[in-house]
Amino acid sequence: LIVQDFAGNAVTQMTTIGIKLSVTPHINTGNRITMDVHPEVSDLASQATVQGGIIINTTMADTRVMVNDGETAVIGGLIRSNESSTKRGIPVLMDVPLLGNLFRSNSTTKQKRELLIFVTPKILGETTPKG
Repeated sequence: LIVQDFAGNAVTQMTTIGIKLSVTPHINTGNRITMDVHPEVSDLASQATVQGGIIINTTMADTRVMVNDGETAVIGGLIRSNESSTKRGIPVLMDVPLLGNLFRSNSTTKQKRELLIFVTPKILGETTPKG
């Protein structure tokens, strides 16, 4: 990203865009594992930029799950919706009042995405018997 510093100079700043996943495991008694999970999804917005900068859409969540050693936890709910409109037609004619509808087409596209995360923790090394 190109941002401005306090003096107004253009400065390049590195930003991670995409999917980031942070998992902090805690081993409990009986070979149970508690995980603090922090998924974060970011992407560039399709809208116009704001004062020469870009817009980054970010969705994140924090959750805590507990599973037995080797079991899989499924985490969902990070849903991203996107809607875009397109106007196509013959230049000049499509902008004529009343008759313009004959020379243009309008379309709207709606998109919905959900990220599902599957996490399977395994304890390495010595384990205590179950039960």
